[in-house]
Amino acid sequence: MNKKWIAALAIGCLSITGCGENKKDKEPTISSSELIEVYNTTDIINLHGIMSEKGFPLKNILVHTEEGTISGDKMEWQGTSNTAHIKNGYLYYDRVGRAQFSGYYYENEYQLNVSVNQNEETRYLYSMVDVAADEGLFKVREGALNKVSFDKTTNSITLDGMAGGTIRVDYPIDEGFNYDYTIEAGFQFLTATDPSRYAGIMFRTNPNALNPWYQMDVRQDIQLDKPGQAGIECTEKNTEGAYLYPQRSNYHEQLPQDKDAQFKVEVSGMNAKFFIDNNLVIDTTLNNLTSGNIGFQVNNGRVRFSNIKISMGKENVVHTKDGSDSYCGKTNYTELFPVLSPNYSSAKDLIDVVNNRKILSYSLKVGMEQDRLIATTFNGEKIVDLQNLLHNYKTKLIPNIILEDKDIAKKVAHLTAGIGCNDITVLSKDTEILKAYRQINKMNRLGYISSATEIKNYSDASKECFKAGEVGAEIICFDANMITKDIVFWITSRGYGAWAINTDATDDLASYKATLSGASVYISASQENALKAMDTNVFDFNSSLFRKPVITAHRGDGSNLYLPENSLESFYWSKESGANAIELDIHTTKDDQLVVIHGAGSDGKSTVGTTNCDIRMADSTVEQLKSCNLIMQDGTVTNYKIPTFDEVLNAFKDDEMIFVVEIKDSRIRTAQLMLETAKKYNMMDRIVVIDFSTTSLNYIKRVEPGLHVGYLSGGVKNVEDYAKADYQLFNKGLGISPNMGNLAADGIHLSNARGNLYWTWTFNAWNASTFMNFMANGNVGFTTNRADLTTNWKIRFDSEKENYQLSTGSSLTLKAHSTTYAKEVNDETNFTIKVIDGEDIINVNNQSITAKKAGKAHIVLCFRTNLYMESSAKSYYIYSNVIEIDVK
Repeated sequence: MNKKWIAALAIGCLSITGCGENKKDKEPTISSSELIEVYNTTDIINLHGIMSEKGFPLKNILVHTEEGTISGDKMEWQGTSNTAHIKNGYLYYDRVGRAQFSGYYYENEYQLNVSVNQNEETRYLYSMVDVAADEGLFKVREGALNKVSFDKTTNSITLDGMAGGTIRVDYPIDEGFNYDYTIEAGFQFLTATDPSRYAGIMFRTNPNALNPWYQMDVRQDIQLDKPGQAGIECTEKNTEGAYLYPQRSNYHEQLPQDKDAQFKVEVSGMNAKFFIDNNLVIDTTLNNLTSGNIGFQVNNGRVRFSNIKISMGKENVVHTKDGSDSYCGKTNYTELFPVLSPNYSSAKDLIDVVNNRKILSYSLKVGMEQDRLIATTFNGEKIVDLQNLLHNYKTKLIPNIILEDKDIAKKVAHLTAGIGCNDITVLSKDTEILKAYRQINKMNRLGYISSATEIKNYSDASKECFKAGEVGAEIICFDANMITKDIVFWITSRGYGAWAINTDATDDLASYKATLSGASVYISASQENALKAMDTNVFDFNSSLFRKPVITAHRGDGSNLYLPENSLESFYWSKESGANAIELDIHTTKDDQLVVIHGAGSDGKSTVGTTNCDIRMADSTVEQLKSCNLIMQDGTVTNYKIPTFDEVLNAFKDDEMIFVVEIKDSRIRTAQLMLETAKKYNMMDRIVVIDFSTTSLNYIKRVEPGLHVGYLSGGVKNVEDYAKADYQLFNKGLGISPNMGNLAADGIHLSNARGNLYWTWTFNAWNASTFMNFMANGNVGFTTNRADLTTNWKIRFDSEKENYQLSTGSSLTLKAHSTTYAKEVNDETNFTIKVIDGEDIINVNNQSITAKKAGKAHIVLCFRTNLYMESSAKSYYIYSNVIEIDVK
């Protein structure tokens, strides 16, 4: 809570009610009916009013505490202002301006910020800077005062750093109004000592020290692309004085020389977006700092900022509580089995579960009792107050909340945001409910509960992914009785998490089906039912493999042993080797076409070593690039040519191969062309996008949210890493595609339990042991230079049939087969029959069964296979689906 302005309240009247200068003879009619819910004293309440509304009823502020819920009209309010006043439970607007009040309930103190503007168009306007009136507010922090000039005619400020060094000025934002805001300004680079000189808007600046700050840096040549710098940067100067670069990007054209370009910086919590002339250039996560002033600067140049406008964020409640300490560090009992998430009938039942290694999560529904949110069973029976439940088990267990009502969803969103409970998955069958939740709380994970009764093919599965992605959900949850190995593979190969749910506590078969399908999380109606998913009489705990890993061929033949990388021929080879996906690199050429090649050109990232040419991608046409020949690892020049992205998709348009597309030049234009080409060939459902920059990834998630994207610079090794990745990336729909050195067993466990999947790169023969270890830890996405190393893996096992009918006394010898990545089918006879139920119905002898009496029995076939990769090997048990034996 901000204390500086509170101390000043003692100077004014201690209670607004009755303050003489604000007392009104006649109370105006209050038109606003907006409801604001507050759950934490660290939250800031923002009211954005306009004069025509007259004021705000304080009863519409609901403060939820451990003692109960109280409305704002019952609280004690203190503060004084000419802008607004409080009387008889109402906040009245007196004039345009800003005010701050302090509300008290028992020992709790709440901060209320009030901004009153003239009309709807200016409701969120903080300040339209008038240099004539505000010149004295600007503070020179670096450089000389005589290098800063104000032009009242053009309402502009000019910074002259041509003599060398940096000129920097700050402009203050009142405390309490500086969490979320937008800065807009006209900008012109008048001159510079050289094209690499920069200027920009500063934000999140520390008003009391030289460091740290963030800034939007724009170089005079914003198309500049040299090692170590780029045309546009989101730059942090940290407390040690070092410069960090959360994001770098280039622009598609030069800044105008004869008029202002329009700059805009949107700052929201730990995120910043940069726009030039309304074109999104950078969308990135900040490393630290949640508030501070703004500023303007230039380095070795002369620039002008004009018509500076500052707007406030639109959120009614700014949640300033750090939720990073809310993540559960408990890991799953066994990595390859699903995380069990039972529904409990009482809070008391959860006490013992905290120390139960087999239970990592719990599931619930939500109802209302008076003004309180109540956790309920799947049948609607009351468990306990939801706020207390989430608070008591935060960091101990992972909650999965199933929502069925939009109004309740909004209340839950306010609650979870208010108490800083980020480690939650919210699920619903209704995408509109998920959308309503996300509009309020942008941190929690979302899962779409599919209503599909059958998923027949990859296309059906992809439709469910797009449906989920439209509302920001990265998890698809299926009925446990219909989910299959194929469904899980189709979903995970799209980058989505695949979960299973069963709300019938008496249906034990659903538990086995959830495990056999490879679902990463199993939501069950009871703990007893959930534990069936780990039945030791059926499953081997130490070396079972339920999910088929996605094998991605890096640049086709990334080793360049057989064919040159990124060639069309190497992509054919990887398909024949059994790869499920192909990773490739794309660039935009001078004639606005996409070509597939790794190197950028002759400016330090040469095509030499890949082709026999030394030309720059961005300066060359497709025709020029087609004159180049691809070369092998040993330098042998081949007759193979650089393919276009169009040629690659055309070659595989009738296939089910996934393409993991790396936008190598990190340009939004490249992302646009990629999407256009994918749509042209009706292949949007077979595209996953990766990039070392989030610029293109954020653009894609905005225009095509159903696509999975992966940030190549991230990684997760522990719960702290996961919390950071969740805050910075996952909650924006951005996945991580980590280098193997940035991933660890704990990171895989933490992520699988929450629906996040990783494409880990890049594996060769010499790091095969790491590949095997990551498989054992449950990772399902691998990018390898040697797709041929997994070609002969027997990765799937199936019974000839899944339903048999026998008469009493008759016998049957079962038949089964394995399938490799290259789709080679092998008949197998050395499998084991595991009985789920009906031991009194059938008798088992090796691979045969004999019917003893009428009834139904259910079995699973278990096959042991050895997976080899050069000098490494791993033995796994793989299983058939559940087989029903119906004895008449």
